[in-house]
Amino acid sequence: MSCNSNCVNDAVDTKTLGLDDVKAKLDEVMMRLYKHDGYGHCEVDMRILKRGQKEIIIRCGEEYRFVVSGK
Repeated sequence: MSCNSNCVNDAVDTKTLGLDDVKAKLDEVMMRLYKHDGYGHCEVDMRILKRGQKEIIIRCGEEYRFVVSGK
C-alpha cells in the first residue's frame, strides 16, 4: 500500500522496540513516499511517557507506534 493523502488504515500497530527499529521503519516509510508517483505526506510525533520511555508515532496513511525505553 502506498502512502498518500487517500490512503487510510485504521489499524494501529503498537510495539515496544528499540530506537533502531523505529529508524528502520522511518526509512521504509520515506522510501515508499519517494518511490510513489503522487503526493506523499509523512509526520513524526514524540512524547515522553512514564519510566523514561518515549512514544514515537509515524503517520503516513498508516500509523506505526513505538514505545522506546530511556536514553
